[in-house]
Amino acid sequence: MMDYDQQLRFYVEVETQKQTETYFAKYWLPKSGYAQKWLPIQEAIYTITGPNFPDVRFRKGFEIITVRGGRVFTEEDFTLLQLCTRKTSDSYFVVVEHVDEDNPHHGEPPLRFKYPSNISWSELMSGGYVSQELFEAPVKEYFVYGDSGTWGKYVANDYLFPVDIIGFQKIHSKIFTEVFQGFVEPDVSRWLPPKYGVG
Repeated sequence: MMDYDQQLRFYVEVETQKQTETYFAKYWLPKSGYAQKWLPIQEAIYTITGPNFPDVRFRKGFEIITVRGGRVFTEEDFTLLQLCTRKTSDSYFVVVEHVDEDNPHHGEPPLRFKYPSNISWSELMSGGYVSQELFEAPVKEYFVYGDSGTWGKYVANDYLFPVDIIGFQKIHSKIFTEVFQGFVEPDVSRWLPPKYGVG
């Protein structure tokens, strides 16, 4: 038994069954691998005090920019993030749903994937329904971060106003602010709660 059996049963569709099975086999992040390697990186990037945004902040030492949310990635902002990960020397990044895995509030099995940082957009979207749910549905909240531990993104689709908070260590400030400057809108930062910042 694989630890994504529940997810596979939920997200598989007859017409795309083989590609969805292949996708899970290639990119699923097992619970053991998450706990041993990726959770410590996550805890070094984020301060988590509750089950959803705004109870997620970036730790001291990170700078943040806020952009309009609604999806984990569009093709355009995924391409821009890859420009950054080349500079930060990440080999992999993960997308981890922020939810109680044993009792998800929405009743759907939680998602947790690991991808090579050079993955193409078409490959990222090749999982059938699970790719659509993960990258096109404007719902749920996710952590996105790389193995360098120097940047992260928090996707708050379920917040009153969907936002993405991108955090990065000061050494990478120039690359992230330059790459994402076209996405920054002054009004979006005002969607955040008063006094929200790094914690």
